[in-house]
Amino acid sequence: MSYKKLKNFIKTTIQTKTPENALKDLKKYKFKQLTGPVKGLLFDLDPLISFRAAELMGLISKEAAKENIEPVRDIMRQLMWNLNEESGGIGWGSVEAMAETASQNKKIFDEFYKIIISYADPESSSFLDHEDLHPGAAWAVGRLLKQEPEKGDYANYVIKILLQHKDPKVKGNALWAASNMKNISDLKPIVKNLLQNNEKFILYEEGDINTISISKMAENVLKKQI
Repeated sequence: MSYKKLKNFIKTTIQTKTPENALKDLKKYKFKQLTGPVKGLLFDLDPLISFRAAELMGLISKEAAKENIEPVRDIMRQLMWNLNEESGGIGWGSVEAMAETASQNKKIFDEFYKIIISYADPESSSFLDHEDLHPGAAWAVGRLLKQEPEKGDYANYVIKILLQHKDPKVKGNALWAASNMKNISDLKPIVKNLLQNNEKFILYEEGDINTISISKMAENVLKKQI
Protein backbone atom coordinates (compact mmCIF):
# COMPACT_ATOMS: atom_id res chain seq x y z
CA MET A 1 0.00 0.00 0.00
CA SER A 2 1.33 3.45 -0.92
CA TYR A 3 2.16 6.09 1.71
CA LYS A 4 -0.88 8.16 0.73
CA LYS A 5 -3.31 5.23 0.81
CA LEU A 6 -1.94 3.99 4.13
CA LYS A 7 -2.15 7.49 5.63
CA ASN A 8 -5.79 7.77 4.50
CA PHE A 9 -6.54 4.31 5.85
CA ILE A 10 -5.05 5.16 9.24
CA LYS A 11 -6.91 8.47 9.34
CA THR A 12 -10.24 6.82 8.51
CA THR A 13 -9.58 4.18 11.16
CA ILE A 14 -8.76 6.59 13.98
CA GLN A 15 -11.71 8.81 13.11
CA THR A 16 -14.02 6.09 14.36
CA LYS A 17 -11.81 4.04 16.69
CA THR A 18 -9.58 4.82 19.63
CA PRO A 19 -5.87 4.25 18.92
CA GLU A 20 -5.90 1.11 21.05
CA ASN A 21 -8.67 -0.40 18.94
CA ALA A 22 -7.21 0.96 15.69
CA LEU A 23 -3.98 -0.87 16.43
CA LYS A 24 -5.73 -4.18 15.76
CA ASP A 25 -6.36 -3.09 12.16
CA LEU A 26 -2.69 -2.21 11.65
CA LYS A 27 -1.05 -5.39 12.89
CA LYS A 28 0.02 -6.53 9.42
CA TYR A 29 2.06 -3.36 8.81
CA LYS A 30 5.64 -2.96 9.96
CA PHE A 31 6.74 -0.17 12.27
CA LYS A 32 8.70 1.58 9.53
CA GLN A 33 5.66 1.51 7.24
CA LEU A 34 3.45 3.14 9.86
CA THR A 35 5.68 5.86 11.29
CA GLY A 36 5.68 8.09 8.20
CA PRO A 37 1.90 8.21 7.73
CA VAL A 38 1.29 8.55 11.49
CA LYS A 39 3.77 11.46 11.68
CA GLY A 40 1.92 13.05 8.78
CA LEU A 41 -1.35 12.85 10.69
CA LEU A 42 0.14 14.83 13.58
CA PHE A 43 -0.34 17.87 11.33
CA ASP A 44 -4.05 17.23 10.80
CA LEU A 45 -6.23 20.25 11.55
CA ASP A 46 -8.73 18.11 13.45
CA PRO A 47 -7.37 17.93 17.02
CA LEU A 48 -8.97 14.52 17.53
CA ILE A 49 -7.01 13.09 14.59
CA SER A 50 -3.79 14.78 15.66
CA PHE A 51 -4.02 13.58 19.26
CA ARG A 52 -5.06 10.08 18.28
CA ALA A 53 -2.14 9.95 15.86
CA ALA A 54 0.18 10.95 18.73
CA GLU A 55 -1.25 8.21 20.92
CA LEU A 56 -1.00 5.72 18.08
CA MET A 57 2.66 6.61 17.64
CA GLY A 58 3.20 5.68 21.28
CA LEU A 59 1.40 2.36 20.90
CA ILE A 60 3.21 1.23 17.75
CA SER A 61 6.50 2.31 19.32
CA LYS A 62 5.76 0.19 22.36
CA GLU A 63 5.41 -2.88 20.17
CA ALA A 64 8.51 -2.04 18.12
CA ALA A 65 10.67 -1.51 21.22
CA LYS A 66 10.06 -5.12 22.29
CA GLU A 67 12.24 -6.20 19.38
CA ASN A 68 14.58 -3.23 18.97
CA ILE A 69 14.49 0.07 20.82
CA GLU A 70 16.79 1.91 18.39
CA PRO A 71 14.10 2.67 15.77
CA VAL A 72 12.02 4.18 18.57
CA ARG A 73 14.92 6.40 19.62
CA ASP A 74 15.19 7.42 15.96
CA ILE A 75 11.51 8.43 15.94
CA MET A 76 12.04 10.53 19.07
CA ARG A 77 14.96 12.29 17.39
CA GLN A 78 12.87 12.91 14.26
CA LEU A 79 10.11 14.44 16.37
CA MET A 80 12.69 16.60 18.13
CA TRP A 81 13.93 17.76 14.73
CA ASN A 82 10.37 18.72 13.78
CA LEU A 83 10.39 21.08 16.77
CA ASN A 84 13.70 22.60 15.78
CA GLU A 85 13.56 25.94 13.98
CA GLU A 86 16.09 24.62 11.48
CA SER A 87 13.54 22.05 10.28
CA GLY A 88 11.62 24.87 8.59
CA GLY A 89 8.31 23.62 9.99
CA ILE A 90 6.25 24.22 13.10
CA GLY A 91 6.21 20.71 14.54
CA TRP A 92 2.47 20.30 15.11
CA GLY A 93 1.74 17.33 17.38
CA SER A 94 5.39 16.39 17.78
CA VAL A 95 5.76 17.09 21.50
CA GLU A 96 2.48 15.23 22.16
CA ALA A 97 3.76 12.24 20.18
CA MET A 98 7.04 12.34 22.09
CA ALA A 99 5.14 12.27 25.39
CA GLU A 100 2.97 9.36 24.26
CA THR A 101 5.99 7.41 23.01
CA ALA A 102 7.98 8.04 26.18
CA SER A 103 5.01 7.00 28.30
CA GLN A 104 4.95 3.61 26.62
CA ASN A 105 8.55 2.64 27.32
CA LYS A 106 10.52 3.09 30.55
CA LYS A 107 13.91 3.49 28.86
CA ILE A 108 12.62 6.11 26.44
CA PHE A 109 10.85 7.87 29.30
CA ASP A 110 14.01 8.14 31.38
CA GLU A 111 16.05 9.34 28.42
CA PHE A 112 13.64 11.97 27.15
CA TYR A 113 11.26 13.16 29.86
CA LYS A 114 13.34 16.19 30.86
CA ILE A 115 13.69 17.18 27.22
CA ILE A 116 9.93 16.94 26.70
CA ILE A 117 9.17 19.05 29.77
CA SER A 118 11.77 21.62 28.69
CA TYR A 119 9.67 22.46 25.63
CA ALA A 120 7.17 24.08 28.02
CA ASP A 121 9.82 25.81 30.15
CA PRO A 122 10.27 29.52 29.23
CA GLU A 123 13.71 29.47 30.85
CA SER A 124 14.91 26.57 28.72
CA SER A 125 16.79 26.90 25.43
CA SER A 126 14.35 24.27 24.11
CA PHE A 127 11.27 26.40 24.86
CA LEU A 128 8.90 26.43 21.89
CA ASP A 129 8.68 29.92 20.43
CA HIS A 130 5.49 29.25 18.48
CA GLU A 131 2.67 30.07 20.91
CA ASP A 132 0.20 27.74 19.22
CA LEU A 133 2.37 24.82 20.36
CA HIS A 134 2.18 25.79 24.03
CA PRO A 135 -1.12 24.00 24.84
CA GLY A 136 0.29 20.76 23.44
CA ALA A 137 3.51 21.22 25.38
CA ALA A 138 1.49 21.69 28.59
CA TRP A 139 -0.55 18.59 27.76
CA ALA A 140 2.66 16.63 27.17
CA VAL A 141 3.86 17.44 30.69
CA GLY A 142 0.58 16.06 32.02
CA ARG A 143 0.87 12.91 29.92
CA LEU A 144 4.29 12.18 31.41
CA LEU A 145 3.00 12.77 34.93
CA LYS A 146 0.04 10.51 34.29
CA GLN A 147 2.54 7.77 33.56
CA GLU A 148 4.91 8.56 36.43
CA PRO A 149 3.35 10.99 38.97
CA GLU A 150 6.49 10.94 41.12
CA LYS A 151 8.48 12.72 38.39
CA GLY A 152 7.23 16.02 39.72
CA ASP A 153 10.18 18.23 40.65
CA TYR A 154 10.97 19.83 37.30
CA ALA A 155 7.35 19.47 36.19
CA ASN A 156 6.10 21.30 39.29
CA TYR A 157 8.25 24.32 38.44
CA VAL A 158 7.07 24.37 34.82
CA ILE A 159 3.39 23.85 35.65
CA LYS A 160 3.51 26.76 38.10
CA ILE A 161 4.55 29.02 35.23
CA LEU A 162 2.02 27.55 32.80
CA LEU A 163 -0.88 28.08 35.21
CA GLN A 164 -0.25 31.81 34.88
CA HIS A 165 -0.16 31.75 31.07
CA LYS A 166 -2.43 34.19 29.23
CA ASP A 167 -3.87 31.46 26.99
CA PRO A 168 -6.76 29.51 28.60
CA LYS A 169 -5.79 26.47 26.54
CA VAL A 170 -2.38 26.46 28.19
CA LYS A 171 -3.78 27.10 31.67
CA GLY A 172 -6.36 24.34 31.25
CA ASN A 173 -3.88 21.74 30.10
CA ALA A 174 -1.50 22.80 32.86
CA LEU A 175 -4.29 22.16 35.36
CA TRP A 176 -4.78 18.71 33.88
CA ALA A 177 -1.05 18.16 34.25
CA ALA A 178 -1.29 19.21 37.90
CA SER A 179 -4.13 16.74 38.42
CA ASN A 180 -1.67 13.94 37.62
CA MET A 181 0.84 15.02 40.27
CA LYS A 182 1.20 13.31 43.62
CA ASN A 183 1.47 16.57 45.54
CA ILE A 184 0.34 20.04 44.47
CA SER A 185 0.84 21.86 47.78
CA ASP A 186 3.07 24.42 46.08
CA LEU A 187 0.48 25.00 43.36
CA LYS A 188 -2.69 25.14 45.45
CA PRO A 189 -2.91 28.95 45.79
CA ILE A 190 -2.76 29.39 42.01
CA VAL A 191 -5.22 26.56 41.39
CA LYS A 192 -7.68 28.09 43.86
CA ASN A 193 -7.45 31.42 42.05
CA LEU A 194 -8.66 29.66 38.90
CA LEU A 195 -11.88 28.38 40.48
CA GLN A 196 -13.72 31.46 39.19
CA ASN A 197 -12.28 31.29 35.68
CA ASN A 198 -15.01 30.17 33.27
CA GLU A 199 -12.87 30.18 30.12
CA LYS A 200 -12.94 26.86 28.29
CA PHE A 201 -10.37 24.64 26.61
CA ILE A 202 -10.26 21.28 24.87
CA LEU A 203 -8.66 18.30 26.60
CA TYR A 204 -7.61 15.00 25.06
CA GLU A 205 -8.04 12.16 27.52
CA GLU A 206 -9.00 8.50 27.25
CA GLY A 207 -8.90 8.66 23.46
CA ASP A 208 -11.36 11.50 23.03
CA ILE A 209 -11.64 15.29 22.96
CA ASN A 210 -13.75 17.08 25.53
CA THR A 211 -14.44 20.76 26.19
CA ILE A 212 -14.13 21.73 29.84
CA SER A 213 -14.00 24.98 31.79
CA ILE A 214 -10.90 26.03 33.68
CA SER A 215 -12.98 26.38 36.85
CA LYS A 216 -14.18 22.77 36.58
CA MET A 217 -10.67 21.51 35.93
CA ALA A 218 -9.35 23.46 38.92
CA GLU A 219 -12.10 21.92 41.03
CA ASN A 220 -11.09 18.46 39.82
CA VAL A 221 -7.46 19.10 40.69
CA LEU A 222 -8.31 20.12 44.25
CA LYS A 223 -10.65 17.16 44.74
CA LYS A 224 -7.89 14.73 43.77
CA GLN A 225 -5.65 16.18 46.45
CA ILE A 226 -8.09 15.69 49.34
